Amino acid sequence: MAEGVDFETAAAIPVNFLTAWICLFTMGHLRADETVLVHGGAGGVGTAAVQLARRRGARVLATAGSEAKLRWLLQHGVELALDYRQPDWDARVRERYGARPLDLVLDPVGGDTQRRSVRLLAPLGRLVSYGLAGAVAGPRRNLWRAWRAWRRTPRYHPVQMIGRNIGVFGFHLALLRGREQRLAEALADVFAAIRAGEVAPVIDSRHALTAAGVAAAHRRMHARANIGKILLVPEAR
Repeated sequence: MAEGVDFETAAAIPVNFLTAWICLFTMGHLRADETVLVHGGAGGVGTAAVQLARRRGARVLATAGSEAKLRWLLQHGVELALDYRQPDWDARVRERYGARPLDLVLDPVGGDTQRRSVRLLAPLGRLVSYGLAGAVAGPRRNLWRAWRAWRRTPRYHPVQMIGRNIGVFGFHLALLRGREQRLAEALADVFAAIRAGEVAPVIDSRHALTAAGVAAAHRRMHARANIGKILLVPEAR
């Protein structure tokens, strides 16, 4: 554990911040003069990505699904907070910034969200997909919803991307092998930023590491009620 970082804070860092860091800077090559759209900006990875992108000096847009989450985003430097439940969220982006204004999109949702996001990419724009949350919305498994989200997620042909001058990437932290040194470098930068007070893990709630506590944590996660990271701890705090 890094010096000066307590156990619970440290527990909220690796998955969220490493995923956000790699998506933004290794695959996304985000620069200070660019515009990034972070889908699910008030979630665990999203709150990390918003902070890291702002630290880099980028313009940050984000989506979320409640008034409380939208307020959090605006309070933490997001220039435009979009309610993804509204059918015109992409039209709002175009109205404010132009037809193809985005240099980078971080997308954990897939489905129609990804299809609409790709259309907003500027020349040399990139989209990094790191999940398919649209397939598992709600507390119960829904095979029809999962199939629909899968079908509505775009398929990409190299010639089509050449014609648009765009790139599409996929990332899964748990499946990354052989790049441990790159992860160590990213984590070192994250801890340096945390010690400097430039970014901070956002902990939504703590739940006891018991059957009841795990169930409560999953209910909160599936309800998409959390802002930041949900933690399981040995004892309820």
